[in-house]
Amino acid sequence: MKKLLLLLLLPVYSQAQMTLENTYTRSRTLQVVNLEDVGYKYISVDTANNKATLHNEDHTVWKSINLSVPSGAMYFGITCVSTKLFNADPLVEFCYSYYTTGSATTYTTILCDETGSILQTLNDTYLAGPVRFNGKWKIVTTGPNYQNRVYSVPGTYLQVKANAGQNDAELSAYPNPATDAIHLGYKLPDGIHTASMDVYSADGRRIQSYQISHQYTDILVPTGSYAPGTYFYTVQAAGMQPQTEQFIIR
Repeated sequence: MKKLLLLLLLPVYSQAQMTLENTYTRSRTLQVVNLEDVGYKYISVDTANNKATLHNEDHTVWKSINLSVPSGAMYFGITCVSTKLFNADPLVEFCYSYYTTGSATTYTTILCDETGSILQTLNDTYLAGPVRFNGKWKIVTTGPNYQNRVYSVPGTYLQVKANAGQNDAELSAYPNPATDAIHLGYKLPDGIHTASMDVYSADGRRIQSYQISHQYTDILVPTGSYAPGTYFYTVQAAGMQPQTEQFIIR
């Protein structure tokens, strides 16, 4: 009887595995976005053909959008994907950035809609990200020499992690991958006013530490000193579950 009892108490281990769903073969970047009234979508960018494609959960194509990128320009990133942030129509709008090199490097960010129509051109701008300020959404942009501009927008924005637990922070890094700078976004849970943010390399070395406040929603981090690769940032405070997000520097 004792031998049988011991056998029953032995732990049973199962082999963990991942099942490949889909491979995006012509995508320089793949992001997950949360669209108002639509839900979650994948968005891939084919830089060879200057095309952004929104995919359903089963990876079928939902919408395909042509990007107006000049010949010889280098695609930089896509942000602010939304149906309600910039205007009241039901179309998907977003920002994408590119740069050209020559006697001088120039950066441009385009606001366009799902038809490919250009709604606004922002010169000397290579980053554009949504931030929440006193209950309203704004767009903060970054240009050469880390010149920042703040734009007001009429609508609302859904972050990807809309279903985070009550005691979880919501994290979202953009653009991701990044080159020169990255916004390490966060939203602290109700009742948490300050927290710490730590940035780690893939081998677990802590690179930078910040004290963050519930009054803001992101930290802009210049990445010129970062070697290309994968990094993580963690937000933690008393009374909340630590949260970690991955980002990539190219």
